[in-house]
Parts: sequence; C-alpha cells; structure tokens
Amino acid sequence: MTRQNSDPFLGSLMLGRSLIVAVSLTIMGGVVGGLLIHVLAGQKYPAIDQVRPNKEVILPSDGLLFKTAEGKLVARLDADENGGVFLVYSQAERPIVSISGSPGGNGLIAVANRLGPALKLFTYESGGSLELVNSKRGKKVIEISAEDNGGSVNINGADGSPLISLETALFRNQPRGTIHIVDSGKSRFLWRAP
Repeated sequence: MTRQNSDPFLGSLMLGRSLIVAVSLTIMGGVVGGLLIHVLAGQKYPAIDQVRPNKEVILPSDGLLFKTAEGKLVARLDADENGGVFLVYSQAERPIVSISGSPGGNGLIAVANRLGPALKLFTYESGGSLELVNSKRGKKVIEISAEDNGGSVNINGADGSPLISLETALFRNQPRGTIHIVDSGKSRFLWRAP
C-alpha cells in the first residue's frame, strides 16, 4: 500500500522545486544555445553568403553622381586610364577639388577656386610636389618639391617666370644647398650662393 502525502505544504514545496529546476534548465539551454549560435556565426555558409548584400559597387561607364535632395551636383566618382577620379563640386556645380591617380601609379590632388586652378599636390616615385597657382593668370608661382637629393622651393613671378630658387643637391656625395635670385626680365642671376 502506498502512502500519500496529505500535507499541502510539502506538496507545494515539491512543485516549487520542480519549477526551479525547469526554469534553471531553460536558462542554461538558452545560454548554451546562444554560445553555439555565436560560435557558428563565425563560420562561412555559402547559402547565407549569397543572401548577404554585396559590398561592392560596380562603377558605371559614365561615372557615379552624388546629388543633394534638391538635385544639385555635389560630387562625382569616375575612372580613367590612371585609376579612380573623385570630383567635388562648388555651389555653382563647378569642379573645385579633384583627387585622382596620375601616370606611373602616383596621385594628384587639385583644388580650384571660381577663377581656375589654385593648388596642385603631386606624388611621384622619388617624392612629391606642391604647386600654388595664380588663378587669375593661370601661372605657377610657388613650387615646393621633395626629391632624391633633398628638397627645393621655387618662387616665380606673376607671369610664371623663375625669380627665386632654394635647392639642395649632392655635391661629391655631400649635401649642398643653393640659393638663386634671377632678374626675370633679363634672365640673368642677380645673386646666388654659394
């Protein structure tokens, strides 16, 4: 003959323990499941990879335009034989900044104002060059360069003719600096050192 527990307190205690065990197992199952999903998510699954959005944008042959909500052109991404070209446009929709590749796998940044080119930054195999341009006349007035032998600074007149040149060079394997001041009208040295 089996004996039944007639005490209601002990019956509710047994039910409480069962509930605690069930809740604990559920929480542990959730934690283990979450960890498994986290570990497995790092693996590659071809079917899932096909559903993910492609992170490449194929550039159309006529470039990619960026416009404001009002339809004003603000930028353009394009390509040419030297690589990518990114243009930024002014409020008047004229190109004012250009970042591009240049021949030989180098880079070029050009900045303009409303009159025309104002600044150019080039890179080349042995260094780089910064040019400041008189936009009104379209002439280079300052050029700063870094090359194999050192650096140089050239200052030109408003017409683009050379006036002052500061350069470094190797002379008998020793670094040497020179300064030249030219009379642009007569193309002759006014002063030089050494």
